[in-house]
Amino acid sequence: MKYLALIYLTLCVSLSILAQTKSDLALNKILATEFWTQCNQMREAATKEVKQFKNEDVSRLKPEEVRRVKESYETFVLAYNKMLLNVKSDLLDKKKRKWMMEFPDDYARAWKGEYDAVEQLYRNGFRRTINEVTHNESMIIWLPVAIEVIREGIKLIIEIRNELKAIDEQAIELKLYQAFKLPEWDKI
Repeated sequence: MKYLALIYLTLCVSLSILAQTKSDLALNKILATEFWTQCNQMREAATKEVKQFKNEDVSRLKPEEVRRVKESYETFVLAYNKMLLNVKSDLLDKKKRKWMMEFPDDYARAWKGEYDAVEQLYRNGFRRTINEVTHNESMIIWLPVAIEVIREGIKLIIEIRNELKAIDEQAIELKLYQAFKLPEWDKI
């Protein structure tokens, strides 16, 4: 009976170690993705900004302004931590963990939408509130707008170039091909 209990205990410990190893492998693969690098950069930037805000601006601001910044940060934190809890839940699910291990980049792409929403809370919520309260109109706030304007400008330039190319093709068609092509047998 002792041997049976010892074998059972050994089997349980081995299975536990194997499950933990698979979780660690999946986690390490996710941590190596660009998605995770971006999440970590956002976390570090937010933490740095809160520390800087608390050290420099809190004493000269009204309590209501500090509360606004705190609330916007906490809203961002809730969304960010919810995203992390969902990833944790996926790591604990055997099927999803297997998918994470085999296709970590695909898994990370599946989180793109939620990550973008969290990033918007960071930029348009927390960051904007800090800048409004401290009256700091930095370029970072205008950067997304500038990027969007540049993207639209590039799209417009490409459309104009394609239209000019089509016009050139039509002119060449009329002036060269239509003017100098040989007629078909039946049309002579």
